[in-house]
Amino acid sequence: MRIAVCDDNAVFLQFFKSMLANELESRSVKAEIETFTKAGSFFYCHSKKPFSAIFLDLDMPEMTGFEVARQLGQNGNCFVIFVTSHQELVYDSFNFRPLNFICKDPDADVMKDRLHMVAGQLTDALKQEKTVVLENREQGRISVKLRDVTYIESNSHSIIYHFANNKDTIAVRDSIGEI
Repeated sequence: MRIAVCDDNAVFLQFFKSMLANELESRSVKAEIETFTKAGSFFYCHSKKPFSAIFLDLDMPEMTGFEVARQLGQNGNCFVIFVTSHQELVYDSFNFRPLNFICKDPDADVMKDRLHMVAGQLTDALKQEKTVVLENREQGRISVKLRDVTYIESNSHSIIYHFANNKDTIAVRDSIGEI
């Protein structure tokens, strides 16, 4: 998992990175966390090797967090979590469909609790993005995202994968215990 943290305050950036690294480590999640004080350097790195998620400050001088989120929405698949001291902007953030919103709080324990909840949400969301390869005689090898699987049915010695479009199914010779 590649995660970016973008905030113009270098002291807060290191504090938050440390908190995030500890939280992910406690969940046994391997993550590469990069920090950015400028949106431009974030976009440069993101274009070379995309990030899975970005924790994004809203109040930055070069480009606001909303402007960064707007550009991300046009260019790719990256979960956005806004991190800001401007609680009044939480409703405005909904226009960008963030995964969540973390308010900067002088009480580190309050932020840790919120980060704990958001990290759980993020790891669950990223699991849904995972691609698996299913194989059968008729269709060969097919790559599918877990988020597209609606349910799995066991029938005799086959597992039947049903998808969100309610039309396609893929039958694989396997058992529930194996999958």
